Formats: sequence, C-alpha cells, structure tokens
Amino acid sequence: MPVAVETREATGFDLDPDRLRAAVTPRTKLIVLNSPNNPTGAVFSRAALEAVARLAVERGLWVVADECYESLTFEGRHVSVASLGPEIKARTIVVNTCSKAYAMTGWRIGYAAGARELIRAMTDVQSQVTSNPSSIAQWAAVEALSGPQDEVRQDGRRVRPPAPADHRRAQRAPRRVVRDAEGRLLRLRERLGALRPDVGAG
Repeated sequence: MPVAVETREATGFDLDPDRLRAAVTPRTKLIVLNSPNNPTGAVFSRAALEAVARLAVERGLWVVADECYESLTFEGRHVSVASLGPEIKARTIVVNTCSKAYAMTGWRIGYAAGARELIRAMTDVQSQVTSNPSSIAQWAAVEALSGPQDEVRQDGRRVRPPAPADHRRAQRAPRRVVRDAEGRLLRLRERLGALRPDVGAG
C-alpha cells in the first residue's frame, strides 16, 4: 500500500526528510522519488537526497528514482541519489525515458538502471506481462542514448523560466498561486479551490 509523503509550497516542494522518516514503517520496502518533479517543477535539494540515502541504507530500503526531467532544469542542479555513494547506488533503481531529453514522446521507450541481478529479474517479469516496443523505436533509443549529447545540453540551456513580466501577470491573475519552478517547462499554478474547500473551481 503506497504512502504519500506530502511536500509543501512554502518550502518550494522540497522533500522533508523528517516527514519521510516518519512515514517509514517496518513494512516499508522502497522509497519512490520523483525529482525533477512533474507537475510542481521542484528539484529536490542535495541535502534532502542525502537524507534519503542515509535512511535507505540504514533501513535496508530500495530507492526508485524517477529522473525523467533530469535534463530540463532551469538551474541545472539536478542530483541523482545514486551518485551519492556506493551504498546508495547499490540500492537505487533509476528509471528514465527518451520522451523528454530526446523529444521522443510517443515512441514509448523507457529504461531502468540498477544492480545487474535486479535488472535481470525485472526483465524476466516484464517480458511476460507486457508487449515490447517496436524495433525501430528501440534502435532510435540506442542512438539517442549512445550518440552525441550536445543537442541535449543545448536544449537544456534553451529552457528558461518565463520572463519576470509574465510572472507578475500570472501572480495578479485571480484565484491562482504562482511560484518559480526549478525544473521542467512549466510554472506551478494552483487553483485556490484546491487549497480552500470554500472556494469553488473556476
């Protein structure tokens, strides 16, 4: 049974290590991280990820790190939890996709990286429960991942937050809360109806 650990707008939607630790029980098997995050645009801080790594190693937990938006950050400060040391690397499964960095949306290609024996077991299960992507899409993914990465870096530099004037206009819009995003292509706009039950959606 998944347990959600809420993040808060007041802290830029960064992960709160104390909340995470409080949510872990003897039944917990793994932690799922989504950073850079969709839809908030938040990028978890290095300090928060280091706390996750310590907790996972201490409790013997696996970490599944969804890093699909790693190349699309405004500040270029994404840190993979798997990079924080050999112990947490051995307990981390990184999942990613070609849809974002390589503009291959619709090709339906994703991949995972982790311990060889775990990936082998995942492959055995996956091959029996789902159909496989086309050979054309697979070879396109091989070329994207193994070829030059200059365009990916260039695209990352092209991604910029909206101009300050756009931000000011969005803040003046009725019934919206707007904050700067660190990652992804969007700024967060939350309807107040989601924050106050007495305000209807409009």
